[in-house]
Amino acid sequence: MAEYNNILHKYLGNVPKYYNDTPSPIDLTYNQRKKMINELRSLSGKYKGEYYYHLSLSDTYALFGDYEEALKHCSAPEPLQTWTLLSEKRLNLKVRLGYECDALDLVTLFRKKLTAYGKNILMKS
Repeated sequence: MAEYNNILHKYLGNVPKYYNDTPSPIDLTYNQRKKMINELRSLSGKYKGEYYYHLSLSDTYALFGDYEEALKHCSAPEPLQTWTLLSEKRLNLKVRLGYECDALDLVTLFRKKLTAYGKNILMKS
């Protein structure tokens, strides 16, 4: 994902510093944002793990306030996946957009608390 980081650096400068310094993503013009997103989208298909590509693209859309696109690129967690951060991210985007949260989004937050019976039900659905 070095190319992804290079694109961010091109538009935002030193990424680790960018939360404290300028430019802020909000300061970018519409055309700069659009160019940045198009460059990031051009990376699709270049890597085996599109999963991380989509998460990174989702973060970028959320940064620019386009929560609809951010949700489209935020993969739904697998039923028994233990990635609570992904579940939380999806829930936050859905709440922000006023969408209903489905049971799978909620259950994946507490996967370690599921009983064997609950896991079996999830695997069948």
